[in-house]
Order: sequence, then C-alpha cells, then structure tokens
Amino acid sequence: MGNDLTDVNVMRQCGLAFTVPVSPSIVLKSADFITKKSGGAGVAREVLDMILDARGIDEEKRLP
Repeated sequence: MGNDLTDVNVMRQCGLAFTVPVSPSIVLKSADFITKKSGGAGVAREVLDMILDARGIDEEKRLP
C-alpha cells in the first residue's frame, strides 16, 4: 500500500498495489486497487477484509 511518489517503484514491483483516493495521480495510476476510505479512516481494515473475502474466510471466523 502506498500513497506518495516514493511508493510508486515498489507498487509497480509488488503483486498487488493499493492506494487511497487522495493520492497523487501517478500513484493512483500505479495502483491495482483504490480504496474507498482514506488513511486513518479504516483503510487498513478495508484492504484486509477484501483479502479475507478473496480467500473465502467468513466474517464469523475473523477476530473482532
């Protein structure tokens, strides 16, 4: 997950790149997924829930 120009190179090399909607345009273009929430507003939980959903892990199996 990156949100600034210094993150772009790593985002392009990793398997799945995330960013928040208020990132600079070059970061937005480098991301595979743009979150709905911004940093500090639950963005990490949003990304983790997406990964858990993709792996088929039900909500009741997740820690609160």
